[in-house]
Amino acid sequence: MRSLVESLLGLLGIWLIASRLPDFLSSAFVSVTGQEHISGILLATYGVHLAGYCITGLALLLLRARIARWLVNEDRPLALHPENFVGSGVAIFAVFFVVSGLVSIGESLVFLSKRSMENPYLFWRGITSCTLGIVLFLVSPRIGQVFSVIQDRRNTDRGDSVTD
Repeated sequence: MRSLVESLLGLLGIWLIASRLPDFLSSAFVSVTGQEHISGILLATYGVHLAGYCITGLALLLLRARIARWLVNEDRPLALHPENFVGSGVAIFAVFFVVSGLVSIGESLVFLSKRSMENPYLFWRGITSCTLGIVLFLVSPRIGQVFSVIQDRRNTDRGDSVTD
C-alpha cells in the first residue's frame, strides 16, 4: 500500500511541474518571437507561478517516501504494480494535455474567425500542450519502468525486500 501512496505522490509532483509548462513556454515563445507584446512583469509573474509549482512538485517527488511512511503506517501487498500505475497515470495526463491543446487551438480559431483578430498565445499554447501530451503518451510506459528501477534501487540500497 505504501508503494501506491508513493506512486500517487510522485504523479502529483510530476503533474504540478508539467501542468504549468505549456502556459509559461507559450508565453515566453510568443513574447520572444514578437508575435504579441507581453510585458516583462507579466512574464516574471508567470515565472514565479511556474517556480512555485515546480518547487512544490520537486519537493513531493523527493520526499514522497517519507510522506508515504508518515501517511501509511504499515506496508501491505498490493495487486497493482507501481510501474503500471505510474505509466497509466502519465498516459492520463498526456490525454489531458492533448485535449487541452486542441481546445486552445479551437479557441484561437474562434478568435480568428469571429473577431477577425489573431491570438498567437492560444495557438502556441495549444501546439505546446498537444506536443507535450503526445510525447508523454509515447513515453509513459518507459516512465513507469524508470520509476520501478529507481524504486528497486532505493529498496536494494536500504536492504529492504521488495514485496508487491
